[in-house]
Amino acid sequence: MAHAAEPLWRTSRDVITRAQASISRLDGAGVEAVIARLPKSLSLMPPFLRDTSAPVYLHKGHLTIDGSFANTDVLVVDGDLTIQGSYDDYRGGGIGLLVVLGDLRVEHVVSWGGMAVTGALRATGLVYAYYNDYSFEVAGPVTARAVVVFDKSTNNPRLDAAIRQTDDGEGAALAVRHFVPELMVEDILDKTDDDATELRAVASYDVARARVAAGLPIFRERPGAESLAGDVLRLFRPGLDAATRTRLVQADPLLAMIAKQLGQ
Repeated sequence: MAHAAEPLWRTSRDVITRAQASISRLDGAGVEAVIARLPKSLSLMPPFLRDTSAPVYLHKGHLTIDGSFANTDVLVVDGDLTIQGSYDDYRGGGIGLLVVLGDLRVEHVVSWGGMAVTGALRATGLVYAYYNDYSFEVAGPVTARAVVVFDKSTNNPRLDAAIRQTDDGEGAALAVRHFVPELMVEDILDKTDDDATELRAVASYDVARARVAAGLPIFRERPGAESLAGDVLRLFRPGLDAATRTRLVQADPLLAMIAKQLGQ
């Protein structure tokens, strides 16, 4: 399967260094001024901004990053942020926080850290907000091909995404048809047994993050069959005849991966 070349990753250190005329370090009053501009619906970010253990940097005006963006700082963009690639706030040994006082445009978002966007978040691919150390808040709509919010404090923004998943595994039937099999196989094997009547599995954050970092596809070139979720459950049924198993394994790469892990 063809895929894009490994992306160019810019770091928050790059951004802060290169945009010296537009970047300032905020004092306590500056932080409070930013907090005062956040809509009431974005109530989870202020305590993180007030944490004096990390400096808060303000970029004045719109910001465009010519590549993917690895953020390990606390960065406020006073304007729109356009990332010509993907966003990851858990690279390079640090965890980043991002506040956008405008709209955010990006390909993929894989976020362990904190994010607050006062406008819209428009992604062409996946938005994955993971783990509860920090928060994920967007005042405007979130537009993406897929959105996964797993064990994450959030303001429950408006979602315009065909694929939506949370940590309860809902939406798995559609997710397995559209995500590449590598994202789904681990949780399917962990949560599915021969008594399962419904497929409930969540795309892997670790796998998604690794694939975004390497520029590997997140989505299938063509969706899997509408029967795929049911076919997954059939592989776990005891007494499945050899001919049916062979047909299923040959029908879809996800089914082949599962059968191999099950020793079939």
